Amino acid sequence: MPAPIQTSSYTIRYATQSDVPTVLALLRELAEHERQLSSCRTTEEMLIKTLAFPSFPDQEQPSLPVDASSATAAQATEFTKGYARALLVSPTPKYSQTVPVIGLAVYHPAYSTWTGPGIYIEDMIITASHRRQGHGRALMSALAREVEEVAYGGMGRLSWKTLRHEWNQGTRDFFVKTIGALETKDYVEGKVDGEDLVGLAERG
Repeated sequence: MPAPIQTSSYTIRYATQSDVPTVLALLRELAEHERQLSSCRTTEEMLIKTLAFPSFPDQEQPSLPVDASSATAAQATEFTKGYARALLVSPTPKYSQTVPVIGLAVYHPAYSTWTGPGIYIEDMIITASHRRQGHGRALMSALAREVEEVAYGGMGRLSWKTLRHEWNQGTRDFFVKTIGALETKDYVEGKVDGEDLVGLAERG
């Protein structure tokens, strides 16, 4: 799979079972941002049982190359059973290997009879202290490459929805102005396919 990637600025990788506490913390931060924290009943146990995690030959994610063109390096051999996968983004370490996870995308398969198999983004967040640094754009690019993996005959679509409330203006601006999503009455609805999907995948 194409997701593991490291550049001089960021590292993107699949979430493993040991990342579940971090995944839960970011999901709760997102729920709080969306003013729905009381409705977020997610637990670590539920995430462990329902997310799909990568399996590597040595049971650990291998070192990643500092090269955006080597996106297929350090591949997982397979995934555990689960309903969704998660990508994590961190700043690339400069002086130590201890770096925070500052972003998350949870996604699952989608299907359209017009565009074929694709991916739906269920949740995506960049923690507040690290926004406007290109990490969200990099995460979207990685998700577009995930679509290319499951696409059929050049078809495929990346889709998502974002709340259109005034307090969510920063997120709306990101998806509309940076990614090109469309706004409807209640949501910012994003659908990227065809040449736009290829372009997004190549942004890095």
